[in-house]
Amino acid sequence: LMGPSCSALAGCALGSVFDLLVAPFWRTLLGPCSRESESLILKVANSWPARLVQLGISATALWVLRPLALDFYETSLNTVRWSLSHPQIMTKNSNGEIIDNIREAYFWLNKNTPADARILSWWDYGYQITGIANRTTLADGNTWNMDHIGLVGMVLSAPLEEGHRIARHLADYVLVWSEDIGKSTHMAKIANSAFPGHCEEIKCDQYGIFREGTPTPMMRDSLVWQMNRQRSSDWDGLYEQVFDNGKVRIAKVLKVSTQSRTWGLDSRNHLCDAPGSWYCPGQYPPLLRQLMGWDEAPQDNAEAVRHRAEYAERVTLQGAAAPGPHGPGLPAGSYLESCSGCSMQGDGDGKVLVCARCSSPGHASSRSRLDAALQCVSGLVDNIHGGLECKPEANSPDIPVGGYSGSCLGCKLTSGGSMLTCSHCGTADGHRKQSSISLDKCPGRYRIDNTNGNLICIGIPSASNIPLGGYRQSCQGCELNSDGSMLRCSHCLTASREQVEATFEMAKCPGTGQVDNHNGKLVCKGLPNAKNVPKGGYLKSCDGCRLEQDSQGFAVLACVGCTAADGGRIPASMSTRSCKHRVDNDDGRLVCAGVPNAPDIPRGAYQRSCQGCALDAASSVLRCSHCLTASKQQVDATLSMANCPSPGGVDNADGTLVCGGAS
Repeated sequence: LMGPSCSALAGCALGSVFDLLVAPFWRTLLGPCSRESESLILKVANSWPARLVQLGISATALWVLRPLALDFYETSLNTVRWSLSHPQIMTKNSNGEIIDNIREAYFWLNKNTPADARILSWWDYGYQITGIANRTTLADGNTWNMDHIGLVGMVLSAPLEEGHRIARHLADYVLVWSEDIGKSTHMAKIANSAFPGHCEEIKCDQYGIFREGTPTPMMRDSLVWQMNRQRSSDWDGLYEQVFDNGKVRIAKVLKVSTQSRTWGLDSRNHLCDAPGSWYCPGQYPPLLRQLMGWDEAPQDNAEAVRHRAEYAERVTLQGAAAPGPHGPGLPAGSYLESCSGCSMQGDGDGKVLVCARCSSPGHASSRSRLDAALQCVSGLVDNIHGGLECKPEANSPDIPVGGYSGSCLGCKLTSGGSMLTCSHCGTADGHRKQSSISLDKCPGRYRIDNTNGNLICIGIPSASNIPLGGYRQSCQGCELNSDGSMLRCSHCLTASREQVEATFEMAKCPGTGQVDNHNGKLVCKGLPNAKNVPKGGYLKSCDGCRLEQDSQGFAVLACVGCTAADGGRIPASMSTRSCKHRVDNDDGRLVCAGVPNAPDIPRGAYQRSCQGCALDAASSVLRCSHCLTASKQQVDATLSMANCPSPGGVDNADGTLVCGGAS
């Protein structure tokens, strides 16, 4: 959103610089104007010596800026050429493994649905479904009719049966991505703007996820939640799951209205501006118009009568459930602006402040209470991310100076003045937490600051002879011992932004290796890999890899450190005896990848975490050479198919093949 403003301001700055650079050449060609001839200052500024100085500055500036300008040009060109002009639906994870779920879903649609099938999805995926799956979609990036977008949002965010009554007049299949849970709040809001009453109020706050992580009743009952989280293959006989690859789920709409489908396929109802034209605004089938109340529904259209009655009842019930105005005798505080339906309950000093709803950024509003609210020392109450809290006391006047005082409250000296304790320090996500720091670890010449709710000491110098490495950005007070064999840092940040002491033996990081900080521990990174190690995606995220021999003489691939999912570095090793394919890094562990499965193996969820699977000659035993355990180890697994009759699926339970898994 700030792009146009930034571009305009940058243009003004570049214009001023350009004017400064070309002014000497311009003045030389045209000569001074009348005003410049009358002003002594302008005469001096436009004299030949001054012009020569300007020319020298201009030439130097152009020489310095030229490579930067070329680099900016190349970066911009490549961004437009590759990133913007070539959007990708196939990506790679950190281990080099191709993530192909999206293309796989579109190809499935193309191969397994009728050519005239209508696909209902959120508008984001419309162009891809049309271009790759070659199927008709109900909305795409060029759908300007917000009422129509709202109708699609209504199907996805309304109660299951209510949305199905609409979907069966519009679509044959519904496609939902796993990311649609996050997007569905916008679906509900847009539906509410097109069809007032869909949500209780304009912000549609009743649709979302509570701060505890559970869905609101309205979200829980919606199609987008049911398809993503309930993991059912049949939703009350309304939809039937036909595809699921973990990223994309596709359901077939059951009980499709044949009358509405036939009406929609008739080109006479497309309202094209000319025969054969691509511009066809179209119109909704009559049964859907009656259902939505746009046309009068005859009494024999029982579906429309029922739908409108149930929708009106839902709107009425939602309105009745809305919180009322605040009650009397409430304590003062900022919560009054972000909470609704607040009242005092109980007797005496132990009265409880209860609010029916308190807003929480990024989450649905939820009920909140504060015991003994009238006993808050400050006399004020705040709403912190949906939770009622007493406003903290002011900071004591004798606390040390530091940046923390701007984001921490209730700060005072404790333990005889040796400890600084703050009752409420702001975190990055807007919450507050208690934090303390020993002043012995941060003498007066250093400063105390708040990072993500933790009091830390900053400004502690490190010795000048410490080795290079990424740790220098998050560790302070670093020094080598007398013989240079041990590196010690007094203050290294952890992942939770706390400061701890860390040490490292320099002998463990020889050659080109560099020391880094992982979660408060000093580790070595950047060690070269041996030339004879096997190929694979692990080479991008592991270093110090070499081939060794185990006690039986078999080759073992060992790496000094492999990057885990949390960014940490973990020593990793694996036997290459049973891995004739590529090696990958899976969360800091070396695994064999790309081992093909036989084409005739039974269906089941085990195929997502097992490789090298095949049935024996009699098809009586299923064997997989590489099945992942819960600890990401790969083990050999077998299952007697006599214990798993069709149509039961096979699953992988911690490296053991079991019968009865979902397909």
